[in-house]
Amino acid sequence: MKKIMIFLSAAVLFSGCTHKQQSAVKEQTVNINTVAVSDTAYIPEIEYTGTLMASQEANLGSIVPGRVERILIPEGGYVQEGGLIVEMADELLAQAKVEYQTLQKDMQRMENLLAQNTVSRQEYDHVKAQFDASQAKYALLKKNTEIRAPFSGTVVKHCVKQGENYNFLPNINPGYSLNSGIVSLMKLNPLLVKVEVNEQNLKQIKLGQTVEIALPMLDNLARSGKVTKIMPILSQITRTATVEISLNNPGNTLKPGMFCKASFRLPAEQALLIPRESLLRTSGTAETYVYTIKGNIATKKNVTILGEFSSCFVVQGLEADDKVVTEGKSKLNQGTKVNVIG
Repeated sequence: MKKIMIFLSAAVLFSGCTHKQQSAVKEQTVNINTVAVSDTAYIPEIEYTGTLMASQEANLGSIVPGRVERILIPEGGYVQEGGLIVEMADELLAQAKVEYQTLQKDMQRMENLLAQNTVSRQEYDHVKAQFDASQAKYALLKKNTEIRAPFSGTVVKHCVKQGENYNFLPNINPGYSLNSGIVSLMKLNPLLVKVEVNEQNLKQIKLGQTVEIALPMLDNLARSGKVTKIMPILSQITRTATVEISLNNPGNTLKPGMFCKASFRLPAEQALLIPRESLLRTSGTAETYVYTIKGNIATKKNVTILGEFSSCFVVQGLEADDKVVTEGKSKLNQGTKVNVIG
């Protein structure tokens, strides 16, 4: 019992000493420098990654199998809308042309005979049906013997070589449409950037909005584009909507498939700026905070970083009249007494 009393007395004595030491530490005054928080207009940005894509693309071919006689535009060559790209073998076309011309003459004779009432309407209709079918067949084969560009663009690939037989056998070409044609045609100016925007930010994006496009592989070359389409539905899996951005590409210097970053500038809003040297981070966590001073007492305040510049951060969590500690902050705790020297 005597030993227990001695132990308790020592514990109380030690506790009292410790409390006095903590009080002494707490009452110690720390010299600091402060800076007033700046209230300023801030233009927030949201950034997404995307991929450059052709604004139009098509794999051109024929619905009728046949031999590719000539490919007139080389890979990388440019063709105007309506320009001839491929000539197919015309054996079937020649046959259809003969049938069409023969039935055309029969049709003219039947029209004369019908006018003279020497043939029945049924006989006339029978010949006319044959003529109409022959005319449609000839037009179809003629259209598929000469493959022309549906839009101005660049022939990026020959899917079938000159002299080979062509058959409609689709296969998947990653990143583009089905590779089922003779040549692949793309419109490379302008290009498109497609990004997936989450539902929280979607309401802040408008048609016609200017977007800054940066290309990391080209030393962060920057170009300005415009929002041309916002898909009206969201993915049920990612809760995002596809936004398309049109990007001018003079000289075709940019290529489909390039990685890029799209930065959307949002409407300006009032924000608070603090110097970089005032910010503190809790090791091993995402917590960021500063010390503010009121009545020579340090107060710890957590802040949220909205953006950053070379010498300051844009933050939430402070008041416009706050003063943040820039020098001496590492010596502070909540409630520490301070002496503002600068």
